[in-house]
Formats: sequence, C-alpha cells, structure tokens
Amino acid sequence: MAVPLDTGECKDSQVEIEAVFRMIETPYIPPDEHTVDRAHSVTTGPPPSMLHLLRGTARLFESPAIEHLLPRKRVRETGASDASSAIGTVESLGFEFLVRGGKYYRPFIMLAVYDALTGSGGTLPDGANVVDGFPDHVKRTAMAIEIFHKASLIHDDIEDDDPFRYGAPALHTSHGIPAAINTGDYLLGLGYRLIAEQRHRLGASAVEILAELSGAHTRLTEGQGMELYWKSQPATELERLSSSEVLKIYALKTAPAFEAALQIGVHLAATTMSAHATGPDRQDGQDRASVLSGLTASAGRGVPSAVSPDVSLYVSRLVKYSRHLGVGFQIRNDLDDWDVEPGNKRLAGRDLVDRRPTLLLAIALERLESEERGRLVRALGNADRIGEIREL
Repeated sequence: MAVPLDTGECKDSQVEIEAVFRMIETPYIPPDEHTVDRAHSVTTGPPPSMLHLLRGTARLFESPAIEHLLPRKRVRETGASDASSAIGTVESLGFEFLVRGGKYYRPFIMLAVYDALTGSGGTLPDGANVVDGFPDHVKRTAMAIEIFHKASLIHDDIEDDDPFRYGAPALHTSHGIPAAINTGDYLLGLGYRLIAEQRHRLGASAVEILAELSGAHTRLTEGQGMELYWKSQPATELERLSSSEVLKIYALKTAPAFEAALQIGVHLAATTMSAHATGPDRQDGQDRASVLSGLTASAGRGVPSAVSPDVSLYVSRLVKYSRHLGVGFQIRNDLDDWDVEPGNKRLAGRDLVDRRPTLLLAIALERLESEERGRLVRALGNADRIGEIREL
C-alpha cells in the first residue's frame, strides 16, 4: 500500500490522514487468477513473466523455425549435402555454430522491447502464442542480432586462444584458425543480408537498424582492441591498469550489443504501430511511431525538437541502462570465470592466466601494496600459479 505524504521529512514526515482512511475502508477483492483485461493491459491473474519471451527466442534457433526463417541457400542451390559440397562448407560450419547453444540474451532483449511497446502481451499467461505470432521480419531481425554475436564469439575465441565454447571445442580448435576466421566473416555477412532482405517490411527503419548494428560492431572492435593492447603489455606497464580503464573497455566491448538490441526493438515497434494504424486511429499511430523513431535516432546524439522533454529523458535513460546492463553483464562474466561449470570445460581463473584486463585484476592492482602488486603481475599468465593469483 502506498501512503501519500503531505511532507517528506524523514522521521518527521506527515501523511494525508484522509487518504489513509480511504485506503483502509476500501474492501479487498481477490482476483480471478484466470482473468486478463487485454483492452487495458491489466492482468488480474498470475504476474507477468518473461519466460515466454525467453523460450520463444530460443525456439527461433530450433527446428522448424530456423528452416523457415533462415533457410540454407547453398544446400538449396546445389542440391548437395553440406559435407559433399565444397561451396557449402562455410555455410555448414556457420549454421552448426549458430545452433550450438547460448543464452540468447541480446535477441531476447530486442523482442522484450518490441513486445512492451506494441502491447502484444508476450508476458501474459498465454504469451507463448503471442511470441510465436510475431511477424517474421521481427523474428529475423532478432536472429540477425544473435548471428552478429556468434560471429564475434568465434573471432574472440581465436584472439583469446580459448579452446572451448559451449562445452565443446571452439571452432578454431576443431577446424583450424583459417576456417574459423572465415566462418565468423560469413556470419557477419549473413546477419547483414538477413536485415537487408527485410527492407520492404522494415521501410526506412532498415537503414536505422543497420546503422545501430554497424555502430555497435565498430565500438566492439575498439573495446577488443583496448583489451588486446593491455594483454600485450609487459608487467611494468600492466601495473598501471585502472578500474576506470577496464570499465571503458567493457562499455565499448559489451554494452553496444545490448544498446543495439534495445534501440532496434524500438524501431521495430514504431514500424509495426505505423503499419497497423488505420482509419480514425491513423494520426495517433503515426504520431507515436514518429516519437519512437525519434527516440532511437536521438539516443546519445542530441534530441530533435519534435521530441518532448519527457521522451528525451527516456532516451537518455535507455542509453544509460544499456551501458550499465552491458558492463554489469561483463562483471558477472568476470566472477563466473572463477566459478566454472564442469560442462564448460574451462579452467577457473582463465582470464588472468590469459592476462586479460578484468575489473577484478584492476581493483587488486589498485589496492595491493607494491610488493604484492608485483607478485600478482608476475604470476599472470602462469596456470601453475592460479592459487596464488586467487589469494592475492
């Protein structure tokens, strides 16, 4: 129960007595657990759940959805199986890696934003049917976001020399570095092609979506470049690593993909609402779509005059949210590196064995005394000293 205040003075706060009495006298009516008021987006049954959206996102990369949404072109053109057609080799490797596993957070975020802004009801009790009924161009765009992520993982595993991914040998471990690089490049092209093929449904939003993706891609490589720089530094230079520098790396390397997912979800919602607005509702639909388009176009780049102050505040918070989400996600990964699940076949503390600049390392370097700081830096890169690294 929220109690309205006359004044907010900590222990001396004063409440609106009449409002409190009205609340007390209002009878409690238990909800019907199966009642859903779609007209007003009110659920009086089980609380909204993201489970349908999570499961729906994962289903995009399973049969039969993936065959429908992302059919293999080379197999269809040659009539040969993946193994017997040289030209289909990279497609086969790319699709094999694409469906291998993952959490699908980025496409899930995009679909969650789209669902929230269109009021589709994907979080309601019957949300499973709603998610499956999203337009194909929306689902394909979500798939493209995951395809870009998978491409970055292939290249990242090569650069970090990580032998495993999703509990199986990394692609460069099983097929060699040249084939892995080529497969990562193929997936990048596949992602952009998938967006381009939706241009007739996306309209002008296709350009904005490609701009979001290419911008995220560029910033990711800048963040990865910073990480590679610090990994290559001698011990004396590595001691200068600061937590602010690491957070900058995370903001560039991890956060842009989350921001792109959020912004693209808004673009798709704007396109859908604009297309669905007809008759007397046409003007209202166009206005809302215009505001939503301005929302993404203005993010971090100055707000157009047509966008209200309230919306501009929302925009700035959306950008900040994505930054915090990406950085927090990476910090969680840092912690998970020391608590490895057996199925992932990773060495606990692998990040520091690889001399990767992490927030844990930066904080330790900032807080340790000179002698211990030197010990830590000298121990980096040595798997036999992982216990000493953990202790420090």
